Amino acid sequence: MFLMDIDRSQTKTYIKALLLDMSRANGGDLSTSAADKWANKIKQGKFDADLVREFARVIGYSDPTGERATNNVMREHGLAFA
Repeated sequence: MFLMDIDRSQTKTYIKALLLDMSRANGGDLSTSAADKWANKIKQGKFDADLVREFARVIGYSDPTGERATNNVMREHGLAFA
């Protein structure tokens, strides 16, 4: 499941628990406070590349092909990172 697939109509508590479960299932070390902060952003619809990348890093998710594709699309839209 990706962050974009989370249903924003769910409660913040549910989203926070889902983030923590996703992290733990992938061997990550997401803190409760970070999950709370991210749940707020998700509820507000404030998805951004930093949030997605940080979550992927925390849960230990590695997808070189997907990361390359994401970087290519972001570069095309002028959102490339240094």
